[in-house]
Amino acid sequence: MNPYELRLSLLNMARDMLETQHRAQVQSWELMEKFTEDYPYPKFPTFQDILDRAAEMNKFISESK
Repeated sequence: MNPYELRLSLLNMARDMLETQHRAQVQSWELMEKFTEDYPYPKFPTFQDILDRAAEMNKFISESK
C-alpha cells in the first residue's frame, strides 16, 4: 500500500467511524424526542471532523513503543 492509499484508507475509516457514531446519536435522539422537547438533533460530522479523527488515528498508528 503506498502512502496515498494509506491516507485514503485512514480517511475512509475515520468517516465510517464518525458516521456510525452519528447514526447511534440519531437513534438516541429519536428515543429522547419522545420524552423531551429540548434534546438537540446531533450534527453530522464535517470534513474537518473526519480529518481530525484521521489525524488522531495516524498519530496512534505512528507511535512506536
